[in-house]
Amino acid sequence: MEAYYAGVRQEASTRRKPCAVIAVPLHPRRLRQRGFDQARLIAQRVAHRLALPNLSDAVARTRHTTPQTEAKTKAERQANLIGAFGIVKGAALNGCKHVIVIDDVVTTTATVSSLTETLLDAGVKRVDVWCLARAERSSKG
Repeated sequence: MEAYYAGVRQEASTRRKPCAVIAVPLHPRRLRQRGFDQARLIAQRVAHRLALPNLSDAVARTRHTTPQTEAKTKAERQANLIGAFGIVKGAALNGCKHVIVIDDVVTTTATVSSLTETLLDAGVKRVDVWCLARAERSSKG
């Protein structure tokens, strides 16, 4: 990671490595259905490996949404996530201006885009998205 961030041209305010890791949160109902939160588990390992704080508890999925896999088009996925994330009351991002968001699979980017918007509104200046898999782009929607 150090080599990657050292070699990337960045604005002065984000020249350093990220200051925290944040998992894309599951809604509590979805967590009960699944029994585990894969993005959170990945974020815990990444945070530990990079010696960064895991601030996943600072964000929440504030409303239950239809699973993104059920939305047919990118527009449906984006609409499904409007207002889906928020900063937990009383939670602090510790002044972080540059964070890593962890997701297991990125398809249309609707989920990570929505979470990124929430983080930017909370004062974060740069969000890097790390995922395990990226769905192939299609010409649909």
